[in-house]
Amino acid sequence: MAKGLDVGTMNIICAIKGDGSISFAQQRNAFLEMEANELTRHMLDNSKVLYTHKDNQLNVLGEDAFKFSTVFNKHIRRPMKQGIISPDEKESIPMIRVILERVIGAPEKKDEVLYVSVPANPVDNQLNVLYHSKTVEALARKLGYNTFPIDEGIAVVYSELSDSNFTGIGVSIGAGMTNVT
Repeated sequence: MAKGLDVGTMNIICAIKGDGSISFAQQRNAFLEMEANELTRHMLDNSKVLYTHKDNQLNVLGEDAFKFSTVFNKHIRRPMKQGIISPDEKESIPMIRVILERVIGAPEKKDEVLYVSVPANPVDNQLNVLYHSKTVEALARKLGYNTFPIDEGIAVVYSELSDSNFTGIGVSIGAGMTNVT
């Protein structure tokens, strides 16, 4: 089985190719910090909500972070900014790791192939995407995958332009960055 992963500012998505079809797993790339108590943990466990628990703090992750932020009138936090891992958010990597575990799961076999969509370096500012790309690959490798990076725009070309001999322009429009190839 082959998988493709896109870690975006808004969503983390995995495409899974098997038995002639492609399925998708998705989770919002966000989290909500809450105070830990027994009642809250019990409620989250019963609802099968994805969360982390450290000291006196709970972090609700993914789509549920948005729902709970509305209920509790609190702001969500984002592990990414401008299409890459946020240098301003100290919990970025641990939160992305937990969401990745949920979205891509464990490999079905040793060294299962996982293509990781990576953004290109922007032409209009000094952002360098190397740290982001290598970090996401390392997180997936820790789960047991054999990772290969693929440029976001090229991934769009491979996905959508087979009928045109892969001739055309690949555009990936995300919540934090747009890639054109």
